[in-house]
Amino acid sequence: MFMNMTGTQFVHVPYRGETLVVSDMLGGHVDMFFGNISPVLPHYRAGKFNILAVADTMRAPAIPDVPTTAEAGLPGFLSTAWFAVMGPPKLPDALAQRFAADFIEVVRMPDVAARYRAVGTEPVGSTPARTGAFIREEIARWREVIVRNNIQVE
Repeated sequence: MFMNMTGTQFVHVPYRGETLVVSDMLGGHVDMFFGNISPVLPHYRAGKFNILAVADTMRAPAIPDVPTTAEAGLPGFLSTAWFAVMGPPKLPDALAQRFAADFIEVVRMPDVAARYRAVGTEPVGSTPARTGAFIREEIARWREVIVRNNIQVE
């Protein structure tokens, strides 16, 4: 997505996890990567890494001095890590709403939210309808990248 939007070319090097790429960045073997805040946060705070932008619609509370990609001049570049709680397709709506309300209550508990924020993650929690809409947007965004670049499963 970034290369499409900027007209740049990079060599993609797949890693089995962010810890390994962070290690290679510290060792000077990798120039940049797109990833989650949590594995780089200690290195950023220690002045070993620069974080150029947050690929989200809002600044990350853990690093409020870092602009969003839109603020940095690349509107529309969004790439966030997210997690969702799912149920079976025929889960009764009342039960889905109840599960969602319970999860939202838990992630908003001060001690739970603090643990998420300590690693650079902002707990959200949303309704089944809002989560479904978000997932459909993500599918459309990444489908465009996949089709435009003729990406195939190997």
